[in-house]
Amino acid sequence: MGTLLEPAEAEGATAAPRAARPGGVRFFALTWLLLAVAMSGWSITTPLFASPDESAQVVKAAAVARGELTGRTIDTPGAYFQLITGVDVPAYYADAMATPSCYIYDTNEPADCAPPFVADDEHDAEVQTWIGRYPPLYYGIVGLPSLVSDGQAAVLAMRVASSVLCAAFYALGLTALRASRHPAGMVAAGWLAITPTALFYGGMVNGTALEVAAGFATWCLLVPLVRDPARYDVRRRLAAGTATAAVLLNTRPGSGLLVALIALCLVVLATRDFWRLALAERRWLPAAVIAVVGSVIAGAWLLVVDPTASLGGLPDPRLASPRLAIEGAIDLTGRYVREQLAVFGWLNVPLESLGMAALAGVVAVTVVAGLVLGRGGLRWGLGLLLVLSFVVPILSQVPSAADLGLIWQGRYGLPMSIGLPILGMAAITSRPSGVRASRWAALFLGPFVAAVQVASLAWALWRYAYGLGRVPFRTPAEWAPPGTWVAPVLFVAAVLGLGLMVLAQPDGVPSQWRRRTTAA
Repeated sequence: MGTLLEPAEAEGATAAPRAARPGGVRFFALTWLLLAVAMSGWSITTPLFASPDESAQVVKAAAVARGELTGRTIDTPGAYFQLITGVDVPAYYADAMATPSCYIYDTNEPADCAPPFVADDEHDAEVQTWIGRYPPLYYGIVGLPSLVSDGQAAVLAMRVASSVLCAAFYALGLTALRASRHPAGMVAAGWLAITPTALFYGGMVNGTALEVAAGFATWCLLVPLVRDPARYDVRRRLAAGTATAAVLLNTRPGSGLLVALIALCLVVLATRDFWRLALAERRWLPAAVIAVVGSVIAGAWLLVVDPTASLGGLPDPRLASPRLAIEGAIDLTGRYVREQLAVFGWLNVPLESLGMAALAGVVAVTVVAGLVLGRGGLRWGLGLLLVLSFVVPILSQVPSAADLGLIWQGRYGLPMSIGLPILGMAAITSRPSGVRASRWAALFLGPFVAAVQVASLAWALWRYAYGLGRVPFRTPAEWAPPGTWVAPVLFVAAVLGLGLMVLAQPDGVPSQWRRRTTAA
């Protein structure tokens, strides 16, 4: 029997030729460490509460860690959030809402104007949050540091806890890709899929962080399995992929739709061999049990607590017309795409245009090449995922547009669309010519993605330390992250290390180039 980290002998079938993948556990541990350090870099270098909804997310996490899963309903008719909840947490958390207000909407204003977030009143009091009804899984874990620390230290510790948790899912996904038939190309595609946006949210206190990480792990575990099942222990890997999907299902109110659509794409991708091996000897049974348990928990929470009632927005009667709602959402599609790639802060700090265009172009080339070279189910599955990535943000808003407006954000669809580079590379490597191209692509993607990640953090630091209206280094920085510049240095080292790990995969260098280098 194999493990999740290495290929296994086929069960009841003739195994396909394979290369050994030693060091799977070591690869997972090192990748987990580097990803945790990189996301923690975002945790330290982003001012407190300078990410979407983080003030409310922190209050929710502190409450769940103290055993308060939902709180008390407070109706606020006419407000942006017409239903919020009150929870009992230390009173100073109420200051979180106003802490970044002096700079958050003005990207030319440095973050030094924000008052310090201190634990000046530690007595329990009712603090309001609009995240109160969200599923508690993520918040119960990342909120634990708030039990032993206070003020700024508590929020930073919660962010780091989120980084460590999400890094485990990303590391699991990359390790699963490493066990595939073409590890260099597939690991490089996984590295490309972890966009700066994904890394940024991983370092914040936000349910999106775990949702995206779990979606990534699900794609990485199941795409190679449904296409090449003879390489793996089908029972174990199918159960593992279902478990990560169950985590995704229990993170946010809209996660159920994403899980269903991911499952639909995987069904289109799956080969006959997969169905034959999965159905034989009840290898599907552990996965079915996990799916049922995860679905029952998510369904019960959805029906009993109704987290969708926490959604906020401003009514727009014009959008009662489906045509106008669809046209409005189509006009926002470019924003949704950018937000999935490299947008930080309160959704108002996008990576500079050249870096954004380069990242979008590389992802697009990977997907288009997959559509051209892919065969059968791979081409259809990739095409379906591409269509869903653009259509879901548009159509899903139509029913509520008149009551809430167009409230979609790019991060909502990222757990699903993060699979595009992975499916694209799987399609590319389905042909011999594509395998050769994927080896060269790995040489490019390792350093390219690392460079984009470093540029993203540098851009965000510029915004908070100086304001985008000032040239950095001409004058002293107005704001500096806690611990000065240690965190950015560690971030750069971690990201470069991850890029080198992509280059170090077994078939990461074409054999002709390797021979020439050795001869020289």
